[in-house]
Amino acid sequence: SEAIKKAKDFGFEIEYLLPLTAEAEALLGPEFAGQKYIQVRILKKLGELAEFSCKKWTDGEYLVVDKDTHLFLPAKVIAYTSGQNELLSDPFYKLKYHYFNAWSAHPKNMGLLSEQHRLLFLDPHIHYAVFIANMLLAEKSKQDYLLQILQIKELRSFRITIQLNAIRNKPLDISISLSEKIRRLKQCATTWVENTEGKKHLLILDFLVNEATVEAFRFHFHTALELFNVFYELEMLNLFLVSPQERKLMLRVDQSYHYVDEASVPDPSRLVFRIEKILLHKFVNEERNETVDIDYKYLSDGEHQFNEVIGLLLMMETEGCLFLLDEPDTHFNPMWRAKMIEMLNQVSATACDVQGNIERVRRQEVIITTHSPFIISDTRREDVYKFEKTDHEVRYENPQNIE
Repeated sequence: SEAIKKAKDFGFEIEYLLPLTAEAEALLGPEFAGQKYIQVRILKKLGELAEFSCKKWTDGEYLVVDKDTHLFLPAKVIAYTSGQNELLSDPFYKLKYHYFNAWSAHPKNMGLLSEQHRLLFLDPHIHYAVFIANMLLAEKSKQDYLLQILQIKELRSFRITIQLNAIRNKPLDISISLSEKIRRLKQCATTWVENTEGKKHLLILDFLVNEATVEAFRFHFHTALELFNVFYELEMLNLFLVSPQERKLMLRVDQSYHYVDEASVPDPSRLVFRIEKILLHKFVNEERNETVDIDYKYLSDGEHQFNEVIGLLLMMETEGCLFLLDEPDTHFNPMWRAKMIEMLNQVSATACDVQGNIERVRRQEVIITTHSPFIISDTRREDVYKFEKTDHEVRYENPQNIE
C-alpha cells in the first residue's frame, strides 16, 4: 500500500539509461520520439513515495511520470555472487519468498512467476536449468560457441522428476498455466512414468536427446529463455517443503539474518522438482574426436560457473536487462578470465560481419565486481571504476593507471 511505501525509513536518488520502448515512447509523448535511450531518475525522499521522471534531451528538464512506472524499470535484474555476498544475495532471497507467498495464495489463477516478476538471483540450483535450456534451444552459433569453450560434443540425456505429492496432508495446487507446461514437457519426453496413487503424484520424465527431441522442445517452448522460465517456476515449488512458520519468518527478518547460512535445506529426495542424470559427451582429444561419457555434475567448478554466468547472458535476449555479477570469475582459469568481457559480448551479440567480428550487442548493462586484473585487462578504461571508502564516504573514479 502507499502508506507502507511512505513509511519506509530510507531515501535515495538514482539515474540510469534504458532502451526506449514503443510503450514508453507513447506514454512520454513526441518530445521523446526517435530516441534510442531514455534517462530515468527515481527520487525517493523520507516519508514520501518514489517519484519517477525522464530527462528531456532537448532542454535538460525532467518530465514527471505518474503512471505505468513499470515501463521505466529494467526489464529484468539478475544477480549472481560466487561467494556468500549477503549484501547482494539476501534481498533477492527475501523477494523470492515474497513472490512465492503471493503465488501460493492463488495458485490456480496465477501465470508464470518468472514472467511477472523482474528480479532473479542465480542460486546454486539454477545452473542445471540454464545448461539444459541452452543445449536444447539456444541459437545455434552461440550454442556451438558454448560447447567449444566447455569442450563438450553434445548433450546425450537427462531426467526431470516432479513430485506433486500432498505436503503436510495438504494437496499441492499448481496453476493451470504450469499444468499445461508440465503436459508439454511430457510431450517432449522419450519415456515417462507417472504414479498417482493416493496422496502421491510422481512424474519421472527421461529425455534421450536427438534431433526429434530438440524439434519437440522447439515446437512446445520456442526459445531457451521460455524453457528456462518453466524450469524456474517448477523449482520455485520446492519452497512448499519449507514450513509455513519458516516462510513467514523469512518475510519478517531484518538485515542481520543471512539466508544462505540459516535457511533450512530440504531433503533432495523430497524435492518437488529436480533435474538430474545429465549425461554429456565431453572431448578428451578434440583433434581425434575422442570423447568420454560424463555426468554434468562432475564438470569442474569453473565449468559450472562458466555455464551459469555466460550461459544465462546467452539466453537472456530481452533488452533493458541489468546484470549484477559479483566476482563471476572466481573459478575461471586465467585464459577465461582474460577473455571474459569478450565472451560476454560474444554471447550477447546481435550482429557480426562476415569475418565473425561483433558489430552490435544487445542493449543490456552488466556490472561486474572483481579483484582480478585479468578481467580489467579485457575492459575499456572508461568502463573501469575504482572505489575507495574513507570516513564513511565512498569515492570512485576512472583510474589513469590500472595497478
